[in-house]
This record gives sequence, C-alpha cells and structure tokens, in this order.
Amino acid sequence: MKVLFVGDGAHDVGKPETRFHEVPWIALGGVVPHLARKVVPGIREDSLALTWGDLARLSAVQGSGRVKDYARKVGFAVTIAARRYGCDAVVAVVDRDGEKSRLVEAEAIAKAIYEVPTVYGVAIESIEAWTLGSRTALAVHVGVGLPALHGHYPHSRVEEFYATSGKAELRSKEILARVAGLCHQRDSLAFREAVAQATDVAELERACPRGFGPFAAALRGLSVVRA
Repeated sequence: MKVLFVGDGAHDVGKPETRFHEVPWIALGGVVPHLARKVVPGIREDSLALTWGDLARLSAVQGSGRVKDYARKVGFAVTIAARRYGCDAVVAVVDRDGEKSRLVEAEAIAKAIYEVPTVYGVAIESIEAWTLGSRTALAVHVGVGLPALHGHYPHSRVEEFYATSGKAELRSKEILARVAGLCHQRDSLAFREAVAQATDVAELERACPRGFGPFAAALRGLSVVRA
C-alpha cells in the first residue's frame, strides 16, 4: 500500500535531503511513518510525505487558493494523493496544542467519504507524547531502567505535556531533551526515529488513549486496502 503521509514537519514525517517546490519526498523517516508501519506492515517503502505547509503552497500553485483549515487540507491531500501520486491511502497527523476544536474537526473528517481511505490523527497535546509515551523503548534507548526514566516525568499522563505549557515542568520538548541527555544525546529526528522503531504499539496506545489509541485503531482499518 502506497501512502501519502502529512504532518507538521521533520519530526512527524521525515526530513528530505533535497526540497523541491512541488515534489514530496520519500517518507523514510519521522515518527509517524515508523509507527504507522508497525501497525500496518504493508505500507510501502516508496510512500511519500508532505507537510501541512506544503499542502497550502501546492494548492495556491494549482490555483485552488491557499487552503487553511485542516478539513480542506485533508481533502486536497486526498485529491493529489490519488490523482497525482497514485497513492492508496492518506495518513495525516496534527498536534492538538490545546486547540479543543481539533478533536471536533477530526470527528468530521473521520466521517467524510474520500477517494482513498484516509486516517487523520490528533497528537495530544503534541507529537512528543508519542515518544515520551513509548516508555520501554525510550528507557532501553537511553540505557536506564523505567523507574529512573519516570523520575524525569512530572507525572505519567504524557498527553498533558506540550511545548508551550505555562508550567515549565509540563513542556514536552524540554522533558524529552532531558531524557535524551541521559545518554549524552540530544532530542533530534534520529533520536525520535530510534525510539519509534522500537516502540511497543500496545504500550503507546495505553499511554496515549485519546491521541495515539484512536489513530492506531483507524490505521488498522487500512489493512483491508490491497498492498
């Protein structure tokens, strides 16, 4: 199954070696493609990825106007995935970032009928939760036991952490940076990819029941699509 992935940036859907104005890059990296392949192994290696910003620019180039809301962006992604790139499905993820309306929008998108199967996930509150929630993989990667890892979390509810929290101890990127520092690494694309590749999907679903849980459940529906 060839998939068009859509996400906020490199940590979500990978970093291209070369950027072109209208051409997506092969989704060989990023947290979302690695986790998606764990749920649906049939996702092909030649799948593609775009950022939400790319979609807005592409729509403007093609004379459709610069799409801004996520529902219209998903619709545009589906159109170019099916008609331009020959993809069998679209998998898109956005951070909630405290915007409660994004879950309502996600429900509407889930009910819509598209040309190809479409999965739209909302990371609560941010994509960092999908790394911090992969506790076993994260502990193994940084070389500490789970109790030591948990000592760097303000509490276990990782879906309450986000980068711009008014409480410093809840800022997801800062927590992840401290954890990465335990093995003298920095929070980077490579660091997050390594954790994603070793993630226990069932564990992450339990840790992120409002975000990754529904996303993984929707992904399993893609298994009926011919690879």
